[in-house]
Amino acid sequence: MSDQDSQQKRQYFRLRYEMKELMPDLYMFGKVFRVSEISEGGIRVLMGESAITAQRTISGYIELHTAGKIFVKGKVLRQEKKEMVFALTEGPTFKDMLEEQRFLRQNHPALFPKKAGLVEY
Repeated sequence: MSDQDSQQKRQYFRLRYEMKELMPDLYMFGKVFRVSEISEGGIRVLMGESAITAQRTISGYIELHTAGKIFVKGKVLRQEKKEMVFALTEGPTFKDMLEEQRFLRQNHPALFPKKAGLVEY
């Protein structure tokens, strides 16, 4: 099973930011962090070495390119290398996610390679 197939079976649509300069900002604890992946149910944040413990409740807001500031609330799930994964109880809607993806596709089409085998007319 490919990575794409496994992503399709996830509960929420996920949007991964490969370029650091395009990553939305997360404001919490009086600091600014970069969001490397976002969905309606969770976020993955670049944090480096962090003293945040698992299950700690967090709140703050994310500034998306299209929806502006969105309040987020959730808990720490785990740390993977220099990224922290949070499960959200409040956060972006599916509509917010689609608008953000549309913005990225229109303004940065190279981030979304065309699938092999499709012919455009």
